[in-house]
Amino acid sequence: MKIITYNIRAFGSGLDTKYGPTKRLILKEKPNFLALQETKLHPMNLSWIQTFWGSVDCEFIQQPMVGLSGGQLLIWDTTLFDAYDVIIFDRVIGVRGTWKSSGEKLNVVNVYGPHDDTKKQLLWNSLSALIENDPQEAWVLCGDFNEVRDETERLNCVFDENRARRFNSFILNNNLVDIHMGGRKFTRVCDNGIKFSKIDRFLVSQNFISLWGNLSVVAMERLTSDHCPVLLKDDDKDFGPKPFKIFDFWMDDPEFKDVVSQSWSEECEHML
Repeated sequence: MKIITYNIRAFGSGLDTKYGPTKRLILKEKPNFLALQETKLHPMNLSWIQTFWGSVDCEFIQQPMVGLSGGQLLIWDTTLFDAYDVIIFDRVIGVRGTWKSSGEKLNVVNVYGPHDDTKKQLLWNSLSALIENDPQEAWVLCGDFNEVRDETERLNCVFDENRARRFNSFILNNNLVDIHMGGRKFTRVCDNGIKFSKIDRFLVSQNFISLWGNLSVVAMERLTSDHCPVLLKDDDKDFGPKPFKIFDFWMDDPEFKDVVSQSWSEECEHML
């Protein structure tokens, strides 16, 4: 499983613009899904998408730009994923389908969060209602959420504690997991490298983790946008069954070692 999310900040048309570097990223990483935000594209046809994707084995959904801004694009590999429904509402596009090798249902949602606080809360409510309709299915929410979870996810930027609290409540109430991100600490840089923030991410359901447990998220090198492409992937190497239940991405958390050590010490004390 490979999914890339990327706020591309508007396409160009030639090899030296954002189209070319992004196409080369697709050819290198070969993602199963690509979620783009702020594409600033008019409605595109399948032929253009296939050329951009580098294969005819794909389908897509799109939110065209409104005026001179916005726009979202979600492309997926039809050799691995069989879509049966799409999700489209304000600042959200998604696809519902079946992962062909396992027959498991999978929902992938591309999110482009607004700046306005009221609209942002409406977005959290709409996404919550979407998940609550099918809580037992595997969900992946990815994109530019335009929000941080705590003050460490901003540098030289204004941190709004109330907005962060509402975002965290949305994540907690829907039993979503924000997988620890490697590669770099922030996903967006602006104002000539003065301001930094982590606003691009993956939020996944517990059911998704159960199906693809060896997960990692990496903020990749910036291309031609002020945002980094962010990659979610699973390591499908099979070393046999684990002797106890653990998800590999837990070990990316800097507090993991201390929690295990403390729990082990407490258990040993009880045995004495």
